[in-house]
Amino acid sequence: MSNPLAGFGLDINNLEDIKSRFDSKPEETKPENNKVDVTGIDALSGFKGLGAGLETLNKQVSSSATKSTNKEDLIKALDRELDPDKKFVKHTSLTEVSKRSKDKKSLENVAKSRKTTPDKVVKLNLPDGCFTLSTDAEYIPVTNYPTVPLCIQFADGAGNSQEYLHPNHPYTDKQLKELRKDLDALGETETLHIFEAPNAVLDYYKNIYGVNWRESPNPNKRRYTQIIDLHIFFSFKDLQYNFKSDADYQFFVLTRLERIRRITSKFNRPIPLPYEMYLPDKKGNLKWKSVSLNILDVSAMQGSKGLSTYLGNVGMSTDDKNEYEKWEKSRMDLRLLENPTRFLRYIRSDVNLHTLKVKTIDFYNQIADLISVEPRDEWGMSTGKITANMISNWIANQVDLPVEDLFFDSKNELTNKDTGKPAKKALYNYNRLANPEAIREMSHLVGNKKLLYLGMTDGGRCVKERVLLDFIKGVLVDIDIMSCYASGLLNQLFPIGNPKIIHTPMNYGEWEKKYSKNLVPGLWVARISWKDAPFKQDLLISKEEKQFTAWDFYQQQYGENGADDRNYDASMYLMLNDVNQAAYTHDQMQVIHKYSSNQELGWIRENAIIESFGFYPKDEEIENLDESLLAIKSIDEYRKGGFEYDTGWKRVELREVMSILINRRQAHKKLMKHYDDDIKGNYGIKDFSVENLPWQLKNYWEETGEIENKNSFSYDYSEGDFKYHSSIQEFIKLIGNTVYGCIASAFFGGNGTGLSNYIVGNNITARARTLAWCMAKGFHSLMSITDGGVFDANKVLSYRKKSLDIFSNVAFEYYSNDIDRSINVDIIPLYGQEIPFNASMKDILLNKNNHVEKLGWEHLKSIFGELDIFALDQFSFEVKKVYTECTLRNKSDYILKNEFTDKETIRIRGVKKDDDSDVMVQEMFTSIQQKSGKQFTQKSKRMLGLGEWRAREELRKELLPHDEVETVKDFFTLTPLGCRFVNSKHRKKVLKAYDTARVKKDAKAIARIKELETMRIYTNRSDGLKDKSS
Repeated sequence: MSNPLAGFGLDINNLEDIKSRFDSKPEETKPENNKVDVTGIDALSGFKGLGAGLETLNKQVSSSATKSTNKEDLIKALDRELDPDKKFVKHTSLTEVSKRSKDKKSLENVAKSRKTTPDKVVKLNLPDGCFTLSTDAEYIPVTNYPTVPLCIQFADGAGNSQEYLHPNHPYTDKQLKELRKDLDALGETETLHIFEAPNAVLDYYKNIYGVNWRESPNPNKRRYTQIIDLHIFFSFKDLQYNFKSDADYQFFVLTRLERIRRITSKFNRPIPLPYEMYLPDKKGNLKWKSVSLNILDVSAMQGSKGLSTYLGNVGMSTDDKNEYEKWEKSRMDLRLLENPTRFLRYIRSDVNLHTLKVKTIDFYNQIADLISVEPRDEWGMSTGKITANMISNWIANQVDLPVEDLFFDSKNELTNKDTGKPAKKALYNYNRLANPEAIREMSHLVGNKKLLYLGMTDGGRCVKERVLLDFIKGVLVDIDIMSCYASGLLNQLFPIGNPKIIHTPMNYGEWEKKYSKNLVPGLWVARISWKDAPFKQDLLISKEEKQFTAWDFYQQQYGENGADDRNYDASMYLMLNDVNQAAYTHDQMQVIHKYSSNQELGWIRENAIIESFGFYPKDEEIENLDESLLAIKSIDEYRKGGFEYDTGWKRVELREVMSILINRRQAHKKLMKHYDDDIKGNYGIKDFSVENLPWQLKNYWEETGEIENKNSFSYDYSEGDFKYHSSIQEFIKLIGNTVYGCIASAFFGGNGTGLSNYIVGNNITARARTLAWCMAKGFHSLMSITDGGVFDANKVLSYRKKSLDIFSNVAFEYYSNDIDRSINVDIIPLYGQEIPFNASMKDILLNKNNHVEKLGWEHLKSIFGELDIFALDQFSFEVKKVYTECTLRNKSDYILKNEFTDKETIRIRGVKKDDDSDVMVQEMFTSIQQKSGKQFTQKSKRMLGLGEWRAREELRKELLPHDEVETVKDFFTLTPLGCRFVNSKHRKKVLKAYDTARVKKDAKAIARIKELETMRIYTNRSDGLKDKSS
């Protein structure tokens, strides 16, 4: 076995040497009972945080078995709210607590012995912001072993900072002595000392502000509290290495952490610690105050980007962040020894997190001002929450509603604090039944499990559009729908009110007669199903048939104990002759009614089933909102009152706010391009006449409303100005792209937001899916990936006849009639004549006067002109690059190459970028071109997630969240992933065969299974399928 600890001067085979150098001496003999199993990690006891920490944890677990005090009681005590009148159990060692609880006199003696006598301080100098803290840790990952801590650094809101070595650092005494000498020579006499307290925060306040601390002398009292706002960025290690002992971190903090987009504490409550600090109260009298940490992870405030990007987006310097290459960062212990100055510059750039948060909020406030929304000091800690708050506020302003419930206070003035005297109901009260969570509750009320599908919001179209092809070569265009979901929002109404919900299935023809004349485009969604159609279709994408076992359990308990389970979702897949619970909206109904054959539409009217249906009736639109719409105040009242409620609604045009965001972003982007193309670093003030005013600048001034006030035209070009435009357009993009996600989510339907709406969410995605389908049928795209695809500009499609069956058949390169073999579809060049296959093709396709974006839109409009999407020009296209070949693996992994420019673009999920990955990926796509079924294996490293750590007991014994683990992934060149299935039986047969072959790692068998998608008729024969010609 190799020695992963050799780099730290540790011999894994010499445990005695490791223990003698690193292990803390245990306070008592390790108990025999209730031990934590550390089998297999004895070799790691050299890491004090794990070795000694686990011994401590063993003692704690053992002690917690005593009859007086146990771990569960302690957890309950720690979870109480921070209320001075309530008693809190605070401690470091459960052993001590057990002893204390047995003997009151012993408890008093322990308290007396542990009470620290504070220095005689008349007044502490505690400036504003000193309890606003940012922290970051440096450490050395060791694959499949516990991470080795190096140091922890802090900076506070008052401008002070300090760095500490972790007690379990990897240095020898000799190395440490030399390091200390180097730091002193640099004048860094106070930095990187080993912290002594159980938590480094305590040392920080002692060293910087002279604040004394102690362990809580009485675990049952928590009279005064000091909350410290602790800012981190993404990593659990930044919290773990605040603690000297991993056991303390696990017990007091890790049990209270959650992670979705960012690290949070449960219920966002401060985490109480078993320590006290000697601090002044409001009157200036010094008191022992219990310490609590308010965890603020800023890593989701600008989307899923790295810290360098975050800093750059708000104009903060990233120079120090670029001190090291990626490979250098894996051994920061060596970097410190090599060059302490360089090391300190780097780590100090990681703790400007509070400043980063403040500047991020400033940028969001600029966007709020842009859409006439009041700025805030706090918008939330994630892009989703920030966007939901901002857009909900804008919508509420349009209808003169507050975004939070308002109450009368004792002076009869309005407040958002619940005083028990309601004044005005907020936006969310009017939209309760539009929230996906409401549909889940309703499904239980009516006992209809299938109603769950109505509350789901389906995603984009991700489909392999040409079944027989994995590789094409030609004049290839990579085309996207410009600002796909943002443009979809431009054409979307947002209703204020509760939708009418039909939860009983009905025949499509009956549904059409009863409801079609009372529908508002974009404000209704149905779930549609049919079986064994005599024609094929690939417009509607089905939902997986799920049993929803959690629903059955909930239904048994419903109305008794309020059981809750949110595991209600189903994946999407494409069937040809069957449809199951597909989302059906205005845009798809237009395709069905205008472009299916008479026979197909007649069959659908007779045989299709509308499973469920939610809509805002056209004849119930109102001008003014009234609180009579709030008859249903809760789902419980809905249960008692049945389905009788007011379905009046008022419209809000999202076009106004989305136009502001899109146009302003485009103005900033054009000005950035003006810098790149024309200024080229030639900064300074430039004067312009009306005749020579750059159009980009004029466009920007028009968007900002400044053009009318300009008598003389001058502009101060600077690097800072360029960075500002770059930053603000990124923030506007974040907001615009996140609006849809907030509407589709169930999390933004409560007090303060009111944005969640499954009807609106489904219409936005269905509009994009319909356009992607039109692109596939008109361009003959190789694949669709939500908002775009790749096609050959010399081989687009023109239709002599149109039907769902004909459109579906082109996926199989089948262009003629089944009966008389007459031609239904022609292959034509988009430009009327073939573009030559040479280096000039880019100039032809991207020519401003005859751009492929414009010609592509006009081509689709000639085929599908009766759809609102094209009749109203609701979207536009964006083409940035052209290529000469494309190789596709399943439906969304691909490589694009241009042989004339030697440029390539690779998108493949699951492959970790490393020194060997490029070669593996190239070999993989070469095998696909050769139609060779092969297996490729990659070993990669990743961080252990919190959920996985909690779910896997064997990992919990040895590792902690964000320790580095090795992952082995297998990739097969030809797989059935992305297949279109004839029906559900066909799908089950293919996936079962695929799972069997995948377990056996039989790449050739998997390749044979993939061939099943080339068949178009499912049979019950032994081979499962037969071709059309058979």
